[in-house]
Formats: sequence, structure tokens, C-alpha cells
Amino acid sequence: MKKILVCAVFISLFISGCSKSTDSGGGGDNNDNDNPTHTVTPTMELLSSDIVDDFFITHGMDVASDGEGGFYFMDWHNSNAPEQQIILWNDDEFIATGLTPSWFIEAMGFEGYGEFDDISTDSEGNLYIIINFESDEQCLAIFYNERGSETIYYFADTDAMASIINSAGLSMGGVNSVKTRMQVTEDKNLWLVACDTEDNLAIIYMDTGGDEIQVSSWTMSETDYWSFYDNFKLGLDSDGDLLLTDCEHGTVWRCDPQTGPEPYISLENFPQTMSAFTELDDGSLVFASNYVTDIDITFIHDGYGDIVEVITGIFAEGYDRLFYALPSGDGWELFYWDASDIVETMSRDGIPGFWYFHIDPFDGKILLCDEEYGDVYKLEFNVQSAVF
Repeated sequence: MKKILVCAVFISLFISGCSKSTDSGGGGDNNDNDNPTHTVTPTMELLSSDIVDDFFITHGMDVASDGEGGFYFMDWHNSNAPEQQIILWNDDEFIATGLTPSWFIEAMGFEGYGEFDDISTDSEGNLYIIINFESDEQCLAIFYNERGSETIYYFADTDAMASIINSAGLSMGGVNSVKTRMQVTEDKNLWLVACDTEDNLAIIYMDTGGDEIQVSSWTMSETDYWSFYDNFKLGLDSDGDLLLTDCEHGTVWRCDPQTGPEPYISLENFPQTMSAFTELDDGSLVFASNYVTDIDITFIHDGYGDIVEVITGIFAEGYDRLFYALPSGDGWELFYWDASDIVETMSRDGIPGFWYFHIDPFDGKILLCDEEYGDVYKLEFNVQSAVF
């Protein structure tokens, strides 16, 4: 059983305003790969399979690199199976960490029921965990576990998290609750997206570069409807900015630590089965979508994008695709592959759910989870100039 060091981190609050417009340049694409200037070849390696069946996972999975070639994984909202647990895969075997919501709640001296909202890791493979639980009231806390250590520390305890959430304009009182997702940057700074049941949403940045954690937050427009479940996916760009996929408002937001969120890419013609967007070191974008036929990638010049239609399941047409967008002038050269065809080469069938992409600091490859079947892959792209 792991030890827990209950020492609160002092949080200084620096709250900034909301930004809703940008002028980020033109956009375009090569939608059908006509006359491509490059050839792009994806390579996928199946690391582990059938996690869903082996661990009775009933909802979508989250995976995060351990910095040594392996990964942590957990499920979200696993109400119909045994309690959530964080599992480590490394050296071709699964290792139970013993980390469950009830273990954390008991270690903090509370009584009640809770669940993990999210996990993430930094470039060194240190593990970050958000726990959301009910005791006498709703509580949130963030912990971290240094790689190779048996001690778990507070990143932000329940009092600090309550102060952060309230200062960001969200409500945790009465029957209201808050759900969160996070991304940790290579520099060990933390992005937090939080939404309450009154349809308020805030984007929060925790800068760990000084003696104290500095917190900035941006509360999104109160005139818009925000609903957290299944609508937001988080990724990072190559500089540590947050890329937030917001299907409700047809927008990918780029969130800068200094200026906050600004509309970045329009999701016009995209369905709601959109993944997170991840930016590689060369500026290329990697993402996936199920049931999509023709799309364009366009920058947003002002305001929001176009609301995407709800296209899901058996009522949808098109293909499940993995996308690679290569910067080209003031636009993008778009490459895509049918995801079902890719996984079929590894004797997997059906429609995979590629929703989150994690850069593995161990080798720089992309850690990719198929949430439908519990398969975890390593993905990389080989890009070469086309020969004419």
C-alpha cells in the first residue's frame, strides 16, 4: 500500500478575464490529398489489448505515459463494475497500483464516495490524479506521485481546490457539482477545465515555475450553454498551450497561459464524435473522428465556429478516420486513413474510438487508446517530401 504525505500546497490566486476573438491567419486544406507535397505513413504498434474485458471497464478509458515506455490507465465513471483503479502497464505486464478513490478518501481522513475525474503525467512520467468525492459536501483534490516513489503528495488539497473553483466563478454549493479534466505540460504546469451543473465553464492554469503555484483562470461566456459530459477533449500543442475540442460551439480553442482561450479552428462539417487535437513538434496536428466524410480545416477569424450536428452511431454515414494535418503555407495539407483498416492489420475489427493522444516522453511517439476495445497502441508518422 502506498503512503500519502498530507501536506497542503499554498496557492496564490491570480484571476484573469475571458477572451473570445482572435485574428490568427488564413486557413485551408488539401482535402482529398490531390497533388500532395509530402507522403505521410502512419505506423502503429499494438502494446496491449482487451483491457476493457480484462478489467471490467464500462466507460471510456484514459491513458498516460509513465515515462519509461509503459502507461497508466483508468476508466471514467465506472459505476457498473468494481471500483475505479489505476493500473500500470510496463514490461509487458499489468501492475495494480492499489490506488482507488476509497483509498484516497480514507487516507485524507474523510468518509464518503468518490471517483477519479482524470489522470495525467508530465515529461518525467510523474503521475497526477484528480479525485472528486462527496463527504459532507463535494470536494476536489489533485495529487501527484513522483516516478519511482512510494509517496503521494498533494498538488492542491480540498481547501485549495475549493478556493480555485469558486474564484473561477463556478459553484460547488448545494446540489451543484463540478466535473474536471486536466493536461499536464512538459514543464509540470497543469491545465484544468472545470464545468459546474449551472452550465458555467472555466479554464484554469496552474504555473509551478516559482516558489508557489500561481493560478490564472478564464470563465467562459455566461450567455452560452456549457455541458461537460462527452463534449470536451483536451490536448496540448508543442509549446504547452492547451487545445480544447469544444463540439457544442464548433470550436477548437487554443489556450495560452498568458492570454487565455481564443477560438482557433472551426469544426464546421465535423461530427460530434471528435477527438482531442494534439500538436507535434513540427506543428502538425493529429486527431481522429468517427463517421466523417468531407471536412475542411479552417482558422477562426472572429467569434465562434459553426455548431456541429449531432451525428453518432448507426444514424451516421462516412468513415472512422485518423487524421494528420501538415502545415502548408497559410493552411494545412490533410492526410487521413480509415482507422478500421489500420487496426485490422493487427487482427482487430470493428470501429475503434481514438479520442485522446498522449506524447510519450520516453520515445516521442504517440500513445493512443482505442476506447471501444481497450487496446493501446504506439503511433508515429513518417513524413517525406513527395517525388514528382
